[in-house]
Amino acid sequence: TQNISAVIAPAAILPDITSPELLMFYFDVAAATLDLYFSEVINLTSVNVSYFIMQSASSSPKNSFSLSGGTVVRNPTLLSALKVFMVPDDVSAILGIDICTNASSCYGNFSSSLASDYSRNNLTPGVLQVSGFSPDTTIPQLVSFVLYEPINGVLTLSFSKVVRASSLHLAGAALQFASYVTTSVRVLTGGTTTSSNGKVLDVQLNTQDLITIDLTRAICTVSYNCYLNLTYDAVRDLFNAPVQSGIFQAASVVSVTTGPQPVAFSLDMNTGLLSLTFSSPITPTSKDFTKITLQDAASPTISYTLTGGTLSSSLAPGVVLNITLSTADLNAIKRSAGLASSLQNTYLNASAGITASLVNSLSSAGLVNAIRTSS
Repeated sequence: TQNISAVIAPAAILPDITSPELLMFYFDVAAATLDLYFSEVINLTSVNVSYFIMQSASSSPKNSFSLSGGTVVRNPTLLSALKVFMVPDDVSAILGIDICTNASSCYGNFSSSLASDYSRNNLTPGVLQVSGFSPDTTIPQLVSFVLYEPINGVLTLSFSKVVRASSLHLAGAALQFASYVTTSVRVLTGGTTTSSNGKVLDVQLNTQDLITIDLTRAICTVSYNCYLNLTYDAVRDLFNAPVQSGIFQAASVVSVTTGPQPVAFSLDMNTGLLSLTFSSPITPTSKDFTKITLQDAASPTISYTLTGGTLSSSLAPGVVLNITLSTADLNAIKRSAGLASSLQNTYLNASAGITASLVNSLSSAGLVNAIRTSS
């Protein structure tokens, strides 16, 4: 017998036209990784993670975030699975807007451009809830803080991970002279923030705390005499873990060269009481009311500059200066038709130096519209 071999051409070739599907995904928050499980092997070079959107619900989500990038590798034991090493800032941004703080708020929305197979079939688009979710169980820690001179009283707190701004509770924390307990301590009564969830919170200290710190002049004049004693319940992360307590030295104390600025005022034309509010604590005993001009508009046609006045409030430091106008000034203003008869024609133009801060920085100039008038 004779062996005969031959090459046989196929009668037909049926190409792969089936689109791959993303079957499920896992999110490990602490590791900052996504594990993507597909229905078939994906061409690694086709993957573009910017087409993967993290969102808080399957449809009409309140918040969503498109990944900015990441490193993609193939799972060595399951070739149809990929691991994405996410950009750390993306993870912080996602958590900061309350996406994927738990499995029920963690969805992936992906388009066909996310990936394709080796036959160039694009992925079937869709939305999936996370199948495996690992929260970040590490405890948040204060990395550093900066105090913008106590006359302004803003603490900038930087943390090791995203914290929930609404959990801020500074009552019981303290600013102090040294890393050990001393007599130069101000236990804080609280503080407020308008910051969003994030690694950095800007905290406005309470006015009475600022006044006490300023009057002491032994705390937080420079970084080496400025320590924050942080309690464990001062703030929490998005997984409700409390911050690590401890005593931390300020990274810096930033001097603010501008003095307190007028921010609001009210005027009672019956009693002649003018209440002027400043942006930071002032010393009422330092005053020059002749630097106050009342006018009918921001660009005035009618104006009147005070010739004097008297304090009608306590001499204790604060943010409000209560002034009783002199009889002559009050009558002169009343005789000026179109001036100080309504909110629309009541403006206060303050020259620099009406008063001073607790560290003797002269108050800044400013123009403010009245928030309340009585006549």
